[in-house]
Amino acid sequence: MTGYGSNPESCTGEPVLVGVTGDACGTCSSTNIPLYDLSCHKSDDFYCRDCLTKMWNMVDDEIVRCPSCSNGCHFLPLQLIQDFEGINHEFLEFQAFDKIREQPEVMNNLIAFTAAEAVTFLDVTYGYFDDQILNTVELGGLPSYLSAGTHEIFTANPYYMALKEELTSVSKMMATPLELEDDLMLVLNNTIVRDTRFKYADHLDMHDIDLQNDAAILWEATNTFEDLNTIRENWVGMIRMWVDLLAWRHLERVASVEGGAAERTREPLSFANMM
Repeated sequence: MTGYGSNPESCTGEPVLVGVTGDACGTCSSTNIPLYDLSCHKSDDFYCRDCLTKMWNMVDDEIVRCPSCSNGCHFLPLQLIQDFEGINHEFLEFQAFDKIREQPEVMNNLIAFTAAEAVTFLDVTYGYFDDQILNTVELGGLPSYLSAGTHEIFTANPYYMALKEELTSVSKMMATPLELEDDLMLVLNNTIVRDTRFKYADHLDMHDIDLQNDAAILWEATNTFEDLNTIRENWVGMIRMWVDLLAWRHLERVASVEGGAAERTREPLSFANMM
């Protein structure tokens, strides 16, 4: 590969994921984050995924750099995000990205992503749920017959717009999947509260519910108004899938050539395990 630094001491071997071994990261000394054996420079140290993630998040390009020597680590380049073809049965089965959520070493440690990745996966997730539900109103948007096209479907949906704004204010963002999910759930709840004030102000006033009490309004929205509760339940599922996709993308970014960084497997179907 070219463009990965010019240190004459650097090597060209591919990075190897060695996992959580009890060894300490050569940069931060953590012992509970998956480690990598890097060959970008001569060293006996391993380096953890969090430190690699922080290095990637600091720069403007897509190269994952070594925390020690700052040379590129020679991870394989990702498919361009604009070429991502969406979620289908083959993707679900082959990538097994839903199993990422079962791995605490992923959910509790850092991932990073670009604003373009966040928008692409939000759009893909929205489309996937829209295909299942077949009613954009249940996603908080306008009826399909009132929308001129895909762009208007998105811009007319306050939930979509609020969540998109949350993750596109900077070119790159970094968080643990669980932190990211909590932040997005807070955005969702705040949007539900605003929607409830707009749609059901008379009801709230009639029942003496303080319009400044967000917790009381959220309770009313999810326990009294079926339409808003349905919207919230759908978006909870969408946020979880969105976060899973962002985690999957980052794990592929720092994947070993052999096996993949997600450390996940999907047992093949056979007559034996169907008995």
